[in-house]
Amino acid sequence: MNYEMRKARSADFEILYKINKEAYKPYVEQIWGWDEDWQYNFFKEKLEIEKIDIIMIDNEPVGFISIDYLNELIFGESIAILPEYQSKGIGTGVIKDLIDKSKEMVLPLHIQVFKVNERARVLYERLGFKLYGEIETHFKFMIDPNQKTWFEAFSESMNVIFTDEDFDNYLADINSCIDFYKKYLGEGTRILDLGCGLGTGSIPLSTFGYKITGIDNDMKVVEAARKNAEKFGKDVQIIHGDIFDIDKRFEPDSFDACISGGLLEHFSLDQIRELIDKQLLIAPRLIAYMPIASFPGEKWDDGIFRNLWSEEYWLKNVLENYNVIQHSTAKASEAIGGFLELEVVIDR
Repeated sequence: MNYEMRKARSADFEILYKINKEAYKPYVEQIWGWDEDWQYNFFKEKLEIEKIDIIMIDNEPVGFISIDYLNELIFGESIAILPEYQSKGIGTGVIKDLIDKSKEMVLPLHIQVFKVNERARVLYERLGFKLYGEIETHFKFMIDPNQKTWFEAFSESMNVIFTDEDFDNYLADINSCIDFYKKYLGEGTRILDLGCGLGTGSIPLSTFGYKITGIDNDMKVVEAARKNAEKFGKDVQIIHGDIFDIDKRFEPDSFDACISGGLLEHFSLDQIRELIDKQLLIAPRLIAYMPIASFPGEKWDDGIFRNLWSEEYWLKNVLENYNVIQHSTAKASEAIGGFLELEVVIDR
């Protein structure tokens, strides 16, 4: 649906409030409840008319965006569209325009979304936004035109196409913990490796009699992993896809186990649990490795969002309602950073 934008004026207050109310009331009610007088006065007090553009269709206002252009970033404070005009491509178009502006200005674009607004979260992720943080009520998403893709990051730190020496090192890493895999995964086990990357784990693991499927959402990474699998793998295939769609792509019990390494920590608490639930739908067991904090407040200076939680927080908070049958901590291989990591085995 085609739309135009115009700058908001002071006389637009009532229509702006109407749009804000109809767009956000269902989510605000779920979180705090809706007090009409308070909401009206709060909106009036906080309104900065100079930041607002109104979305127009056939000369009628159907939504608005409030954007703050700061020195180091663009902040999308609000994107509100009347319910009857949602799911018509308008929001997608507006956000794509903001992404283009971000690229033109070479500034990161930040947006917040209510955690209860699942449809908006899915849209932002589909358009390439990355989760970089959260508060009690909102997820924080960002697109940074300066941020490297996973393929670019891998290319700077390792050979994306394995040499014989590379593969020998990755094989040695798997061999050092193969007794653990054999304890929980019998020979011939069908395994889905989520966020498989270049195949540093899934490809050597396939040489021990496991039937491996690796999935990753970066097509260049997938293409490189397929070349690595062709040269060094046994029963292994690498597919391109979104890990949050595995419950749609695969039938229940399509696999005997799901595995992941360095994956779950990149998501919010709710997303981690969502992803665990989806894994346990398509497989009765999952094994996950994630880096943990060596000391309170530890952060990695690589520009990538991750939750560096303690072992206690993972077990007593994140995984408290899951059937964790095994957990331990150890130092990861130096080949992948030598950090402290938590290993968990979860059954249905």
